[in-house]
Amino acid sequence: MNGRAEASRLTERLAVMSAIADERTNAIRTLEAKLELALKETRDTGFEVARLRERESALWQKLEEQSRQSAARDQLLTSEFENIANRILKTSAAELSDSSQKAVAALLDPLRERIQEFHAKWKAVMTQKAATCCR
Repeated sequence: MNGRAEASRLTERLAVMSAIADERTNAIRTLEAKLELALKETRDTGFEVARLRERESALWQKLEEQSRQSAARDQLLTSEFENIANRILKTSAAELSDSSQKAVAALLDPLRERIQEFHAKWKAVMTQKAATCCR
C-alpha cells in the first residue's frame, strides 16, 4: 500500500497544484486584460492630448488673427474719428465765420446808415452854405 498511498498523495498534490496553476492562469488572464485596457486608455489619452494640442494651436492662431483684425479696426476707427472731427471743426469754423459776419453786419449796418445820413445832411448843409455864401 505504500505505493498506492504515495500515488494517491501525489495525485492529490497534482490536483492541488493544478488548481493553483488554474488560479494563477486566471489571475494572469485578468491582469493581461487589465493591462490591455490600460494600454488602450493610454493610447486613447495620447490621441486626446494630440487632438487638444492641435485645437489649442488653432485657437492661438485664431486669437492672433483676431488681435490683428482688432488692431486694424482700431486704427480705422481712429482715422475715421479724426476725419469726422476735422469735418466738424471745418463746418463749425465756417458757421462761426458766417455768424460772426452776420453779427458784425448787424452791428455795423445801423452805424453805416447813420453815417450815410450824417454825410447826406452834412453835404446838404455844405451845399446850402456854399450857395448862400457865394452868391
